[in-house]
Amino acid sequence: MIISVLMMGINRIQISLRFFLFLFFSVSTTFAQQKSEKLELADEYFKRGNYEKALELYEDLKGNPATDKKLFSNYLACLDKLKPTKAEAASKKFLKRYPHDIFYFLNHYKRILEIEHKPEEAGKFAESKLMPLFLKSSQGVTDGFVFFEDAKDTVRSEQILDQGIRRFGLVNFWELRLEKDLRQKHFKEAAEMLVKIIAGKLLPDSELESKLQEKIALSEFSKQMQIALLRQIQAEPGNNSYPSFLAWIYMQKGDYEGALKQYLSLDLLDNNGGIRCFQLAEFAVNSEEEKAAIKSYEAIIRNFPNSQYRFLSQQKCMQLREQGVRNTFPVNKNDVRELIHEYQELGNSQYLNAWELTMKVAELYGKYLNRPDSAILVLDGSMKAMRWPPVFLNRGKIMLGDMYLLQDEPWEASLLYGQVEKDEAESIVGYEAKLKNAKVFYYKGDFELCKELLDVLKQSTSRDISNDAIELGLLIQDIMAEDTTGFFLSKFAEIDLLTYQGNYPESIDRIEKMAFTTSNPVVMEKLRFRLFRNYEATRQFDKALAELDQIYKVKASDLYLDDALFYSGIIYTEHKKDKEKAMEFFLMLIKEKPGSVYVAEARKRLRQLRGDFAN
Repeated sequence: MIISVLMMGINRIQISLRFFLFLFFSVSTTFAQQKSEKLELADEYFKRGNYEKALELYEDLKGNPATDKKLFSNYLACLDKLKPTKAEAASKKFLKRYPHDIFYFLNHYKRILEIEHKPEEAGKFAESKLMPLFLKSSQGVTDGFVFFEDAKDTVRSEQILDQGIRRFGLVNFWELRLEKDLRQKHFKEAAEMLVKIIAGKLLPDSELESKLQEKIALSEFSKQMQIALLRQIQAEPGNNSYPSFLAWIYMQKGDYEGALKQYLSLDLLDNNGGIRCFQLAEFAVNSEEEKAAIKSYEAIIRNFPNSQYRFLSQQKCMQLREQGVRNTFPVNKNDVRELIHEYQELGNSQYLNAWELTMKVAELYGKYLNRPDSAILVLDGSMKAMRWPPVFLNRGKIMLGDMYLLQDEPWEASLLYGQVEKDEAESIVGYEAKLKNAKVFYYKGDFELCKELLDVLKQSTSRDISNDAIELGLLIQDIMAEDTTGFFLSKFAEIDLLTYQGNYPESIDRIEKMAFTTSNPVVMEKLRFRLFRNYEATRQFDKALAELDQIYKVKASDLYLDDALFYSGIIYTEHKKDKEKAMEFFLMLIKEKPGSVYVAEARKRLRQLRGDFAN
């Protein structure tokens, strides 16, 4: 019974307590809502210029931490308009009420400076009140620096930055210090500060380099950095950080020779096989600085003969030389001879298979020294002197056939192509040989036999070979429709053979003369495409673009439209260095010719030009 009475009493107390709490929170919520509504009303009065009513409401609201920051500025503005003598005292009351809240101190400082126009008093206030508050944390120092910079108080922005560096360390503020020094053109001071960071290894090299990427472009800053680093290299010759960073600066400035000098000395010191030189060479290749890349690879070959990078450097060096030979017109024959010698030396080193090297040497003799007879001797002699594996033998026979064609012995070429066709009837190499054989018949005017082979090749599993067969087949079809005697087509064949043999001036002359004899737009389109090919081979890129432009604008047929767009994009990318124009052509290709064989490559190049692969 007693327990029941007690339980009933406890229940009544709990119910009363819940009611009291409900009532308390309800009243509190209502009170807060009323405050908020009153603040909104005060702000509305203020906007309308009714400062008396606004001030009356602000006076009633102030003293509450929840609303003081919201009303502070408008409240003091009302006092300035209605009771200016009381405004400063009111601002100071907020400072006493909130001694650790920098918001009020910052506003009071601005008030002294901008409203009361007392710069000396503002300075004293900043020294005694603001600076100690800002210096409580590294973030506070950053905030203080930005505040004083915005307030055009450069003296105090300098002071707080210096004190912050002493208190929290340079690593927290070096970017602010650098920005300020560069803005004031204090390049020497900026360079000396960065040398301290490098010396103390305060930041990883990659992070420092990333953040200086754009700033190092300032020539005077770059110069002062180089001076400061060279001085440190002399003072501390055993510290690798300085020459390494100096080399990076040289790279950004495009001074690959200076970078190579620093990296080579470091690699020799570390006896690491030339890894830095190799990385420099790769960077130069990606930056399309082939000559600088070759020098870096040569430094490895010369200074690190037993390095793991030596043979790879030799290969890459020769690839770049070969690329230079292919992309130069007229050909520098001394460069070709030097490259042939290097390939022969590499063959003697037994690093690469002899068959690949023999074919490279033969190609250089035949196509670039215009000595197909020497190429035939090299290939024929090698095939007789050693046993060639079938995979290389048939490729070698194709090249030997090419050399006979260059030497105007088409039937010798046809015989070799036929042997490869028979040996590899269902392979890509076999199809390639069949296409070359079809072209021999085309060059020599046997158009019917040529068409028979092309009809077979149109079903080839290789898209490139199939498209080449279709293109040549359409040429024969279109020209024969214009002239059934075959005379006109034989002139096309002569032009194509001259182009294949590298006799570009004669080929261009014949095309231009032939253009005067036709009014057929389809035939003219085919002539323009041949002009483009010859101008491209002779590095006359403006003329090449003009021919492609005409092909696209006239649209005589559908055959070369995708070629015109794609190759225009290539020329603007690789030779004119005009990214915007290149992207324009690749986009046109993707939109207008979505089924083209070039679309996949166009998409890839478009992404590269947009920078989609930058990271």
